[in-house]
Amino acid sequence: SPAGRGRGRARVLTRLASPETTPRGRDCPCHHLAVSFVVSARLMQTPAADRLQVVEDALIAVDDGGRITAVEEAGSEAGGALLRSASASVATPPGSVLIPGLVDLHVHAPQWPQLGTGLDLPLERWLFEHTFPLEARYADPSFARPVWTDMVDTLLRHGTTTATYFATIDVEAASALARVAVDAGQRAFIGRVAMDHPDGTPEWYRDHSAAALRGHPL
Repeated sequence: SPAGRGRGRARVLTRLASPETTPRGRDCPCHHLAVSFVVSARLMQTPAADRLQVVEDALIAVDDGGRITAVEEAGSEAGGALLRSASASVATPPGSVLIPGLVDLHVHAPQWPQLGTGLDLPLERWLFEHTFPLEARYADPSFARPVWTDMVDTLLRHGTTTATYFATIDVEAASALARVAVDAGQRAFIGRVAMDHPDGTPEWYRDHSAAALRGHPL
């Protein structure tokens, strides 16, 4: 799914359909759904875990909500119908390839500002001297939101349209991350982390007890 940046937000296209499974002819979605625009591109996707599919000249129909409703081959009757029904068309640059959005299943969101640093330190020192102090700062909304915004926008610009985020122990910080993801159009699974180990966490960045968190919405 291509993502473009505008006013700090990315437009995301969702649900890339396979040309082999997308209905054709009268059953094609383009016959009963409004097509906002059509993307012309060389398409690569994996409709099955063991198969890579390349469509050299594909047409992808996108509705007003940013949802992909059909994928057809250019030159086909169904492809022509897509072009005629669209308000606009977009061609990807020569030599480029369009792929489905990437999925990142493990992102420690609050560690974004220290990405790639402290690699020479033992884990315990890295956590107590750098990571936990950084994560505690997210209790301040004025610090948290700019970081969340930069992270989500950067991931979208690099093609990550779905992510699983580990936030901090602060409920408001985790909720703010959810709002940023929604505003940017990124599909995200976000969790407030729970930490109560007396030796593995500093006293000032620790839950009082795991039992106190049972039933918490985050």
